[in-house]
Amino acid sequence: MDRLKQKIVAIDIMAEALDLDEDMIRERVELQAKVGELEAVKISDLKRKAKVKWALEGDENSIFFHGIINKKSTSSRIHGLKINGIWVSDPGKIKDEVHNFFKRKFEDKNPVRPKMRSGLFKRLSDDQRKLLEAPFEMEEVKATVWSCGNNKAPGPDGFSFEFIKKFWNKIGGDIFEAVKFFEDN
Repeated sequence: MDRLKQKIVAIDIMAEALDLDEDMIRERVELQAKVGELEAVKISDLKRKAKVKWALEGDENSIFFHGIINKKSTSSRIHGLKINGIWVSDPGKIKDEVHNFFKRKFEDKNPVRPKMRSGLFKRLSDDQRKLLEAPFEMEEVKATVWSCGNNKAPGPDGFSFEFIKKFWNKIGGDIFEAVKFFEDN
């Protein structure tokens, strides 16, 4: 592999001094491809050797950490529970009792909520309510996109609003479909 790299360096030095013909350029590309293949084989071999070494020798700390984890799981396990004064060790009955305990804790004891009737609170008109409940429209989504700054941080997909605005004619329909999916689901 070193010999191949030396040939590439020699071709690079020749390229600085004079123009290379197509055969020399092709040879350089082929040499680089061979070096890449050899490096990939070398990396693959090193990975395989590391796996074999780990399988044979194991991790130095694995016994220690597995011991700690096993101790914690045994000490945090519920071995039994007193239900109505009787010790129960059946896991199914314990689960049911714990579930019912928390269900009783979080159930709504006052199902009737007080009504707020006061002139202090504004109410939506029927038109405003209908506008809020109306399905999204393409122009509304486009106006929202255009109201965002171009150079804001890109989203999780890596695209900024500048990109979305520039290619709206191609991707606007897909964006609208995504918003509609969100609205429906």
